[in-house]
Amino acid sequence: MNISDIAAAVATRKCALFAGAGLTADSGGSTWDELVNSIKNKLTYTSPLKDNFQIMGDMCEKYGYEKVYELVKDKLKHAKIETPVSNLTGLPWFTVFTTNYDLALEKSLHKNQSLNVRIISTGKEFVLTGLQSEILCVKLMGSLDIPYGQPGSMVLDSGDLTVAMVERSKIFDILASHAANVSFLFIGYSFDDNLFFQILDKLIKEIGSPKNTYYAIFKEAPDEEKTYLLGRRNVEWIVADLDSFAKELSKQVALRNPDDLTLKRIPIGYDVVPINPTKIGSFLSVYNPVLFEDLEGDISAKMFFYGDTNSFKPFGNNWHFQRKEIKDVIDVVLNKKDGDKHSLIVKVEGRPGTGRTFIILAAVYELIKKHRAIAIKIPSYSVNPIPNPEEIEEFLEEIKRASEKNRIKGPERLVFWAEFTLDREYISQFKNLSAECKYPTSLIFEDVKHSQMSQSINQIIRKDETQTNYPVSIDADVDLSAEEKKDLAQYILDITRKHKFQEIEEDEVYTIIDEEKTFLPIIYRTIDPTKRSINRILQENFNSIPDPDTKTCISICALTKSLDLDMPIAVLRKALIKCVGKPLSYPDTFEIAVEKGNMFIKESIDSRTNYYFVSIYHSLVAKHIIEIIGQSKIEEYLLSIAQTVDLRSKIEADFISCLFIGKGVHWEERGTLRPLTEKGLCEALSDLKNRQPARPIIHHLARLKVKINPEDEEVIPLLEEALVDPIEHYALMERKQNVLTTLAKIKWEQNKKTLLDKPRSDPEIQEIIGILCEARENANDNIHSYVIHARILCDLCRNKDEDEKMKLINEAVDVINEGLSYCVYNLEGEQRLNYILTKSTSEIDPKRAKAIAKELLNIKKDGSGYYTLAIIEYYNNSDLEEATLFLEEAMNGDTYPPGVIPLYIEIFLQDDNPPYEILLGYVDQLSSDIRFRDNWKLAYHKAIIYTINGRYNDAVKYFKHSYRKSPKNLQRKVPIFWMENGRRKTHRGIIGLPLTRTEGYIRSHNISGWKDNIFFDPRSQDKKTMLKEGSFVKFEIGFSPRGPRAFDVRIE
Repeated sequence: MNISDIAAAVATRKCALFAGAGLTADSGGSTWDELVNSIKNKLTYTSPLKDNFQIMGDMCEKYGYEKVYELVKDKLKHAKIETPVSNLTGLPWFTVFTTNYDLALEKSLHKNQSLNVRIISTGKEFVLTGLQSEILCVKLMGSLDIPYGQPGSMVLDSGDLTVAMVERSKIFDILASHAANVSFLFIGYSFDDNLFFQILDKLIKEIGSPKNTYYAIFKEAPDEEKTYLLGRRNVEWIVADLDSFAKELSKQVALRNPDDLTLKRIPIGYDVVPINPTKIGSFLSVYNPVLFEDLEGDISAKMFFYGDTNSFKPFGNNWHFQRKEIKDVIDVVLNKKDGDKHSLIVKVEGRPGTGRTFIILAAVYELIKKHRAIAIKIPSYSVNPIPNPEEIEEFLEEIKRASEKNRIKGPERLVFWAEFTLDREYISQFKNLSAECKYPTSLIFEDVKHSQMSQSINQIIRKDETQTNYPVSIDADVDLSAEEKKDLAQYILDITRKHKFQEIEEDEVYTIIDEEKTFLPIIYRTIDPTKRSINRILQENFNSIPDPDTKTCISICALTKSLDLDMPIAVLRKALIKCVGKPLSYPDTFEIAVEKGNMFIKESIDSRTNYYFVSIYHSLVAKHIIEIIGQSKIEEYLLSIAQTVDLRSKIEADFISCLFIGKGVHWEERGTLRPLTEKGLCEALSDLKNRQPARPIIHHLARLKVKINPEDEEVIPLLEEALVDPIEHYALMERKQNVLTTLAKIKWEQNKKTLLDKPRSDPEIQEIIGILCEARENANDNIHSYVIHARILCDLCRNKDEDEKMKLINEAVDVINEGLSYCVYNLEGEQRLNYILTKSTSEIDPKRAKAIAKELLNIKKDGSGYYTLAIIEYYNNSDLEEATLFLEEAMNGDTYPPGVIPLYIEIFLQDDNPPYEILLGYVDQLSSDIRFRDNWKLAYHKAIIYTINGRYNDAVKYFKHSYRKSPKNLQRKVPIFWMENGRRKTHRGIIGLPLTRTEGYIRSHNISGWKDNIFFDPRSQDKKTMLKEGSFVKFEIGFSPRGPRAFDVRIE
């Protein structure tokens, strides 16, 4: 049974329990029918009456009220609630109602409840419902422990019921008020129980049509008439055994306990899935998936409207304004926008304060709840916030396993979101991840409208515009229509009343909307008691703070929040000590920041590390504070951070990387107001470099200096210093290869004017190229080194004769081609390399090139010219046939570039009927060519050809090489299949062991020379085919860099 909705309501104390006699019927109690029949038998009573209340009333009149009363007490005195049903009494109900006379329910509540239990039976008790410290047990029909005739005594007949309705009016008022605001769960009643329907009818008469859902547990399904009656009363019925229901509900509510931090729970729709962290490596400590507790964190209404978005709970409570842009984002993610291509990337654009974050979070919340999305936040302070496909697959497999175990429907999509403008590198990483992920995967992030960074990102994203992922921009910074103004005004009036803010007239709301225009300033002003502007509110609130230490603390936090960064509490503490000139403990720092500075500062906990961060509520607020304190103070605070931070701490190192490098040295690419001056940043980096000379600090100090002055002579020595491994170990690290690439680039740029006219063989040029080649040793994915290398070769083409130009272009193309083979996670690098490739080859006149190629071949027996022509046809014109002809001409020369044969092999492996035996000869030729070093792609191609030709040992050797050197994201991809006569070749074999849900092997196959079993993934096969060990099967062969894999495995 799926009882997620009930469990969610119970766990959040938004559900009242309504218990009937069936709760104790099998454990000393009795149903209403059984009770009446028992008393009838005791008194040997007979009559033609049918209604139980009338029967009880008649017996009371005939035998005496006190006698019947005592018989009822005696019958029910041993009633109890047994396990597992008793588990229900330990759940966090808003209130408990019962029509039972016995004491079993209150006894069980006293035993199992963590809250104080108050019994309400007379209606004269002073009652406050919904208190966090107590739970009420309301006895609607009286209690057997109260003597006959006393207030709160048992209601036995219709006369007692009429009197009780009047005397206990407060009790029924409680019932009616609850029915209007919370859900109800009815247990222990039957369809034939008139009391059940009487209570429902009374509630509906009191409150009208109920807004909340009522739930009822029955032992059997209702007939058509009862189904109709239940539906009319908004009752969802569940057929279940009470024991089983109690077990499942208790389990589901426990899963939703927000205070239980021992569990790792993923919300999927209204379900909660407990996962095993040990099954997913370090995923939860590295990345930020939305956990159940993220949906349940309490937050005050005022702070939410001021920009505190640490919890999704306000969105679940519908505190936010339902802007049409929220639906626009969701429609794009769900592929409903314009009925066009499925967009994977959504940018919510606008100035700070236009409500971008609220739009994104409201959309993410709805995608989680209504569309069963797994949501992952991209934090602003993480160095590697996007997981790779293997990590995501492992994470999703664990969620799938846990969902199946708990009989819960799994997720339907994956959503990443960021509350800041993303770097191009992250966009590239996401695009590669989405291409590999089995679920529809989307990215939503904020961007500043028309910024330089935004345009740069668009170029990267639109590279795949012809495919399925292109960007959609949602504009949060729009003029409101008359209808939207009306909706916003009504929303403001509603939240003002709901949250008890200072009342505001409708006309004044419209005036503020027209004057402020931007969402956050509108909200600030309308909920402010004196209706001041946001600038004035912040100025006066900041100036009113009496404690200078608190002002300094707010100012430091404003510096980092203006850059969309939250500050680790350890960094704040040390910087604050430096600024105020006195020792501060962590409690002192929390007191200053969170208690004295709570008008501006919020705290948050990183769920990955349980580490505390602080920040200003909103970046717009931070920027106003920056304007108040001035630029000189900003530089002073930046320097205090540099002088006190400890780069040996991972948390602090990550933060410094984002602040000084990502948001500092790289800031010019973002195209928005720069809060840090180059002078202040340079001073801070220099101080940090002298104190803790971590490689990234020295490297980026050099990069900053060359930005300030391209001819700065200190830059080269700084970079050479950065190449030396630091004596002390720092958590802030960088590959030496990155520094080498920068060193080569700057050496070229600073000496370019004198080197352009020199030949390729010049020692200085050779040295620069050598640095770039060294930068790629053990780091083939250093794409920037390929870009710089290719640019240098293209630059050298200027003022060279045609022969030399062709040789330089050929070399550049080989460099570019190798670089492109590693551009799996770097679409920006791929874009740059393709641009250089297109530009360099387009500068060649094809007619002139053909004449030169022919001349080179005839006179010098040199095939370089035809290789250049093949490159143009392959890369620029996508003409494989023409490219092949030119490559064959090139191979007619005594000498030809080493890239000729690899390109020839690459082209033929794309053919419908490759000449594998002929290609084997070329592969052997390459393997004996000392000029050529195998990259992963060539090793992969060699391994395929050796496999197909039965050369097992050679194939294994090159598969090992290609697997070791290939980008991780490609190691399991299968771009090439064994082809024959235009189709994938069919092979045969027998299913061997092991055979699991994720792993299978084929033995005794007919692949000549291949000694190993062939791997296949059972999940990717036809589900209708029941594969078993020993089955004879047909299959096709594809090749990944790791080796051959079987596809389309089917019973023969």
